[in-house]
Amino acid sequence: MTRVRPILISAFAVLLLALPGAAAAKSPDRDRDRMPDRWERAHKLNVKKNDARLDADRDGLRNLAEYRAKTNPRKADSDRDGVLDGDEDRDRDRVDNANEDRESTDPGRRDSDRDGVRDGAEDADDDGLHNEGEDLTGNDPIDPDSDDDGVEDGDEEAGVVESFGGGVLVVRLAGGGSISGRVTGDTEVECESEDEHESWDDEDVPADPVPPVAGPPAPPVSPDAGDDDSRNTLDVIGRARRGHDGSGDDNRGPGNAEDRGDDEDESDDGSDDSGESDDWDDEEWDDGCGADLLVPGAAVHEAELMLGGDGPIFTRIELVE
Repeated sequence: MTRVRPILISAFAVLLLALPGAAAAKSPDRDRDRMPDRWERAHKLNVKKNDARLDADRDGLRNLAEYRAKTNPRKADSDRDGVLDGDEDRDRDRVDNANEDRESTDPGRRDSDRDGVRDGAEDADDDGLHNEGEDLTGNDPIDPDSDDDGVEDGDEEAGVVESFGGGVLVVRLAGGGSISGRVTGDTEVECESEDEHESWDDEDVPADPVPPVAGPPAPPVSPDAGDDDSRNTLDVIGRARRGHDGSGDDNRGPGNAEDRGDDEDESDDGSDDSGESDDWDDEEWDDGCGADLLVPGAAVHEAELMLGGDGPIFTRIELVE
């Protein structure tokens, strides 16, 4: 009996020593917003109210995502590198932190659902455009039809400019393959910043993010795609055009050549002072947006083509500045 008592006392002492460490390992979260109280206090957030969905510093990254990305919810650019925290890609999965927040993946984990497919190669909204492509082209990763025009994002010919020369534009599609066609003076070129394209309503974001549905990527991209100067590494394999019959009845754009015809400058004899009809007039495009921005690597939010007598012609190109 005398030998058992010291053993029990020693075991109890070890247990007491272990308790503080166990308590420290799991910091309390009184408001159950999945952010530890200690972290919230350190960044002057509310430990008595669920503020996970708020964006205190307006950097495009909500508080819970800031915690997961290990950024400062009170500083829009935590590391002072000139890039907002929402535009950073901490886990290098080819999707920036803000998009990860929106599609309910973890900005601090390359493969959030641990299914062997990195988050950028997943397709959260099953629209045929993977998360990386949605981010690159300014489309909504949780809305199959970001612009509500009846065409899913995967069919909007979104991607990056591969080449533009001799009036022929080649776009490498984020969904795989490429398209090409002529760009003329009647081709509408529009530009919006990534923030403008991604100005979604927070009401669309699930209140309680759920793990992404595991499934095959659409299409898969190279797992080695990690350098910032090659945001999309899909091979150019050529692809048949989809969804364009050349009827010219698509009224999704802001107008056509006939709508703009009355604004053209003409001389008294009826000739066009601007030169040939296919020449670009910078004043015709808002904010200097025109064919000079169709450079390799430029992100294409969407593009529309029609089949002309000499082959495909781009009628409208929307770029992400």
